Amino acid sequence: MTGKEANQPLRDVVALCAGDWLSAAVTGDGKVWRWGYDSYDEEEDTAWYFDHVVPVSGLPPAKEVACGAGFVLVLTRDGTVWGWGSNYFGQMGDSTDIDSIEPSKVVELNGVTAIAAGRYHSLALKVDGTVWRWGYSRFDEAEGKHYYCATPVQVEGLAGATGLAAGDWHTLVLLGDGTVRSWGFNYAGQLADGSFERFRRLPQPAVNATITGVLDLDPAAANGGDCPVVVGTAKSGSIDALRAGFRLFVGRGGDCGTRAGGYRVYVAAVNPASGLIFLLQGVDAGGAGLPAPTWSQWLGGALPMFAANAGAGGLDEHVQAVLIDGIDSRLLAGYDVYVGYGSSEAEMFAANRIKRIFTLGADGQPVVQS
Repeated sequence: MTGKEANQPLRDVVALCAGDWLSAAVTGDGKVWRWGYDSYDEEEDTAWYFDHVVPVSGLPPAKEVACGAGFVLVLTRDGTVWGWGSNYFGQMGDSTDIDSIEPSKVVELNGVTAIAAGRYHSLALKVDGTVWRWGYSRFDEAEGKHYYCATPVQVEGLAGATGLAAGDWHTLVLLGDGTVRSWGFNYAGQLADGSFERFRRLPQPAVNATITGVLDLDPAAANGGDCPVVVGTAKSGSIDALRAGFRLFVGRGGDCGTRAGGYRVYVAAVNPASGLIFLLQGVDAGGAGLPAPTWSQWLGGALPMFAANAGAGGLDEHVQAVLIDGIDSRLLAGYDVYVGYGSSEAEMFAANRIKRIFTLGADGQPVVQS
């Protein structure tokens, strides 16, 4: 860009994005422009900043941009995806983890109609309705490790997607039936799946405000699929005076099918390391009559064991309970709380009507390397 061009306003913009410290735009002629913190050149050990718009060279005509934390994705008119910037987690999708100020093409990815960028992860929606991801991938609780992929991988359990969006550490996908699926970190409830489970690896249905079924953004579209556990959770207070509970819907709602009466609701909190379990602390007024607390029951490592139960008769019935009330949750660090329902424990497990809704304690928030 010449000095004269640098003083001219950016015109005919058709798409733009804003990342942590950078910005990008596409103009009607397909050119891409960038400004702000642009990249770090490892070979020259130099950071690049621009306080005015700069054209990006080496790209086919573009139609969309997405900005993450120090990197930019570009969707071109030919359905390919390109990127530049920070690449520590492979978020540029070029099969490396090397930062670059020059754009490179995301490998083995064509037919893309939309893109999204999170903090360290990238996403693409293809014309066939499949969703692909790369960059920061997942957290394995059992191993305590974080994983990333430097090339695109198809997201499991999704078909017929029509839109997507990325937050810092989580992803939302809109399906053709108007419902929403989500996965990623969830310590603040950002997945809207009715839980505060710290991480979801696979897509889960987002539930509606009344907890009677899935979140449906297009009521005119016929819903498909099933949501085996429709549950809403709530927590409040500080880490040393936590109050937490749940509301489980057993009945007819959304695309969750018709529930017959006679189900029992099972609730337990389990320490995976020791097998120690506790049951419910109390029950809200008007609740379903869950049993009194039973502490320090040793299960000998048979996990998970759903030992608390309550009747849930008829359709459209809610079961409500307070799990923790004023307890120092640091004493419960690492406990997992499960909720499920079925005609029996065996039927509940066989039908997958079971969900982990909390990871309790001071370790409930993620620790991710930077």
